[in-house]
Amino acid sequence: FRGPPYLCITKQMRKLGFSIEDTVKALLNLQPGGRYMWGEHEGMGWWMLFGSIWFVVFWGLVIWAFATVFGRGERSTPAAGGESPLEIAKRRYAQGEISREQFEQIRTDLSG
Repeated sequence: FRGPPYLCITKQMRKLGFSIEDTVKALLNLQPGGRYMWGEHEGMGWWMLFGSIWFVVFWGLVIWAFATVFGRGERSTPAAGGESPLEIAKRRYAQGEISREQFEQIRTDLSG
């Protein structure tokens, strides 16, 4: 038999002796009591609330990870160890890593 699948199923069920009502129920996935295959209210319950919460948590984590990885440019927080840029320059000058002229240039750049 050629044609849409529901016609094939209908024809086969009629051959097997099923009534039209049983055929319609089978096509609509109804159980004999008139309920849908998984019950009337299955699929709507507490899991939907938890599913919604997990949905928000998941996308919140994705957005947080994206913001963390791709940041918003320069940050105004102190460098590692809690030192300000001027403190780092002072420490580097004291250790002899930079000259007096370089230290003065850094200090004037940072102050104004």
